[in-house]
Formats: sequence, C-alpha cells, structure tokens
Amino acid sequence: MLAPNSRELLLDALRPDPGFVLECAVGTTFSLDLDALLLAPLAFALFDVDAGSADADPIALLAAITSYARKMAIYTDAAHICVPSKERPLMQLLESTIRPIEMPDGAFHPKVWALRYVTPDGERRHRVLVLSRNLTFDRSWDTVLRLDEDPDATGDLNGRELETFLDYLRTRKPSSVVDDLLTTIGRVSFAPPPLFDELRFWPMLANGADPMRDVGASSVLVVSPFATSGRLAQLAPDAKRRALVTRSDTLTELGGHTLAPWHEVFVLRGEAIDDDPEHDEAIATLSGLHAKLYVFDDGRKRRIFTGSANATTASLARNIELVVELSSHDASTRVDRLLGETDGTPTLRALLTPRRPESDEPVPKTAREVEADRLEALARALAAGRPVAKAQSDAAGRWSVAFTLPLGGVELAPHDKLRARLVTTTGVWQQLSGNSSEMRGDLPAGAASRVSSLVAVELAGDPHLGVAPERFVVIAELIDAPENREDQLLLDLLPDAEKLMRLLFMLLADGRDGADAAGEVRRILAGHGSGDSTPWSPQLPLFENLVRTFAREPERLQTIRGVIDKMRTAPDGLDRFPPGFLELWSTFERVLPKKAGA
Repeated sequence: MLAPNSRELLLDALRPDPGFVLECAVGTTFSLDLDALLLAPLAFALFDVDAGSADADPIALLAAITSYARKMAIYTDAAHICVPSKERPLMQLLESTIRPIEMPDGAFHPKVWALRYVTPDGERRHRVLVLSRNLTFDRSWDTVLRLDEDPDATGDLNGRELETFLDYLRTRKPSSVVDDLLTTIGRVSFAPPPLFDELRFWPMLANGADPMRDVGASSVLVVSPFATSGRLAQLAPDAKRRALVTRSDTLTELGGHTLAPWHEVFVLRGEAIDDDPEHDEAIATLSGLHAKLYVFDDGRKRRIFTGSANATTASLARNIELVVELSSHDASTRVDRLLGETDGTPTLRALLTPRRPESDEPVPKTAREVEADRLEALARALAAGRPVAKAQSDAAGRWSVAFTLPLGGVELAPHDKLRARLVTTTGVWQQLSGNSSEMRGDLPAGAASRVSSLVAVELAGDPHLGVAPERFVVIAELIDAPENREDQLLLDLLPDAEKLMRLLFMLLADGRDGADAAGEVRRILAGHGSGDSTPWSPQLPLFENLVRTFAREPERLQTIRGVIDKMRTAPDGLDRFPPGFLELWSTFERVLPKKAGA
C-alpha cells in the first residue's frame, strides 16, 4: 500500500470499462481548473489525449463535450474556479455543468467522482473515486481510491452513505444529473480494494461530525499537508507511536511544542532536495504534499481514512468534506510496514525525510502572508455574491457584456483594484469601478460565440507588498445572451466540410473495446485522403458507421442530429456540408424518433 512507484491517472480512472459508456457523472472539487474540466469528457469518450494539456484536438474536444457535457455535474468551491491560461471558447458548452457552492465562512472541499456506466443491453455499473486531489493540473503527491460496484454483493449496501452526500449537493444546487444518480446509488455495494475487508463513506457536512473521534490505536500515521494543534491533539493521543507527514511551512506554523507529542515528523524528500542530492528523479517530477491519509493501527487491525479532510479543526466545523474508512487485517498495511526502510520493495518511507520546526513557538506570519490571507478572504466573499452579465451588441454587430459584481458588504481597501474579462476571449483585463455596493465594467466579447457567463476576476491588493493578485472565475447570471451563440461557435470550429466530417465520425466512434476512438477516426480519414483538396468522399465508411450506430445505440444519432440541425439553420451553415451528405443523412433522419417538443 502507498508504494511510491504505484501511479494512477485521474483520466484513466474515469474511463469506462470495455463494453460500457458513461450514463451520468457527478464530480466535486475544491479548486477547479477549467482547462482540466475540458479534458474530463475526453476520458468518457475514450479519446486518447495528453492528460497534462487542454490544448488537445479541438474537434475531439467538441465531440466529447457534445456527447457528455449533459451527463455531467461538477460542484466546486465558488471562490476557487481558476482562470484558464488562455482563451477557451469551448467553455461556453460547459457552463451549465458547473455548480459553484458559496462558503463564506468555510470551504467546499470534497474531492469525489460518483459515476454510473451502462452497456447497450442496459447493464449498469457504478464507480466512485475518492481523491485528495482537485480537478487541476497540480503535480503534488496525492491519493486516488477507486471503488467499483460489486454486482454479486449480498451484504451491506454501503452506497447509502453516498446518498446523504449527493442529497446535500442537490439541496445546495439542483441538478438533474444528481437526481438521476440518486435513483440507483443507494442500492449499490462497493467492493473494498485489495488488502481491505470493509469500507464506509463518511460525509462531513460542516456539522462537527468526526469519523475519527475515539479511534484508539497503538500506532498512528497522519499524512496531511495542513494541520492545526487542536486537531492533531485529538488523533490517537495515547498511541505509543505517533507519526506525522506534512509540509515544511506547516511545521513552521505549528512550532516545536505542538509537535512534541509526535514521535516522528517527516516532510517529503522533495521539500529537502538541497539536503538530499541523490533524490529520485520520480520525486523531482512532483512537488509538494497534498495527500490526506490517517492510519490507526491497534496491532491486529488497521482503520484507514482517506479523502479530502486535512488534520485541521476547520475540516470538522466549517468545511464540506468526504472521507472513506477502510478496514484491514493485512500486515502490509501496518504503520511499521509503511514507515519501514526495507530492501527491495519501495515503501512510503522512501519518499520521506525527518524534519522538526526550527522554533518551539509558531512563527508569526509576515506582512506579505497577512496580505495574501486578506485577499483570499475578500475573494471568497466576492465569489459568494450574485454577479450579473448583460450581453449587448453595437451597430457593427460586436458583442460585449455589461458586468456587475455585487460587493455584498465587502469593504475594499483604498489601494485594492478589481479587473475582469471573459474567459472565452483573449481581451485585456478591464478595470471595474463603482461604489460601496457594487463594481461594474464593460467586457468585450467580439463575436456572439464568445459571449459567456464565465467571468474572470482579478483582485490586487497593496502594491508595495508584492503579493500576487487573487484571480478567480465567477459564473454570472447571463441576460440577453445572443440566441445563436452556440450555433456561431459551431461555425467557428467547423469552417469546412473536412472538420465537420471529422466531428461526425468522432461522434460515431465506438471505443467500447478500450481503443482510442479519436485515433481510429484520424486513421480512417487519413486513409481516404482527408485533408487534401477532396475533404470528403463517398468512399469514407460513413454509411457503415451510421448503420452500426443505429443498430447498437440509436440514441447517439440524436446527438448527431442536434449538430446537423444547428448547422443547417446557422448562417452559411449549409455551405459546410459536402455534396450528397444531407441526402444520405435523410435516410436515417426519417426513421429516428421525433425529438421531444418537435
């Protein structure tokens, strides 16, 4: 357990097993990187892309989002939606999947994916991922626990605890995806991973609930990047061996007196590279500790907790968290094994180096740290407001958004500056101005396809302290949005028949056998000369793919019909279809069920 050479990528853990496709997915995260969010549908679509970059094939992204965005709901802390590194026009299509949760006095902090997959025959399987990492490209050391449904289970239906958590989510921000998942997940039992006998989900809903209260142990190991003295004192205080793994800056904040009851204190070797010139290259590729793990060992049995909760008092009293408890009798999960320095098999100890605070007392924060905390608190308060974005166009057809950010009682210092821009554009940041109740500014969009409810906000503080500004994204109430903005986005991304055909082939791609569906589309098109002066030809196996999809999953053709209908009605959209295609499509359109409301 926790071998340093054992790795799991989030996108791999999201991919359906062979024969299954995604039916619904609910994800939660504290920090949300919008670039990372763009990649999640690619995993569901079984498209093989670079997991570290959102600069993937834009047609593959469009196909994946078109197919799966409506099946996703992502809940995140409202103050920690990260500003993308560059313009992301496709984010318009994911606006409705994001559910920001306002927590002015705490944090929405769980890191969970609850998923349901289905076969063409209607067989369903559930999966839960419980993580310590956010939906970002952060390269810290984290934990990922994958739990799959046990279809043969006859015992405890441990999915019931997830019902409580999901029900909390929909009371905060309703979602039809959550409603759908709640119809089945309570009747599911998830199998413990290898080495473990039992598992239980523990939702922690800012009500003081403590799953680790009164858990006795002769040895305890706590892995937590953040910690407070009060919480550390509660964790197996009578254990004969108490070991803590945390960050160097946390040690400084705690001081030596607080850590005196802890027999062993470690940081990652990567934090002490100057002291360890022979550190592993694998360690150097990752930076910082972000894992959360608690191992209570009474000599016979281990109770292990993992998930989102740090060893802080806030995790109990003010935050929304979720952890999983695992029970094990396997000797390899013992604390002395995890921290043992063995020859051959790598252990957690191989990643660690002992360290103690230099001072017995907590070191006071610097002026820069105090200013950074102030800006973060202001950003959290601003994100809890109800911003409004009113779309408007001028006589030349250029679009902009009149943005209003309520202050809601937030008191800005005289030197504080607020700027904003749309996430979907590369436009310069626009200074906001106003009064004690609200700040306003006009944000250029340009084309109708760039009008969005996603607004990046920058809050800069005292310029003399050199503290980096707080940047976050708010989801505004969008008023008077251009009716054709999604159609215009399709026209922007599909300027010719070649790209339109690539999109349709990717929407038809079947990766149920685990193959790279997008790669197969590229091979098909390359083999038929796509990309030259003849972007589409009758020799392409489009008819065969349409027939196969109609026989196996006719509902997928409804997605294709939606794209075709938008293109047909958009200005100049008919010019993007190759000769003969619409006649071929009409054969299938006649036998498809009518759309709801048609």
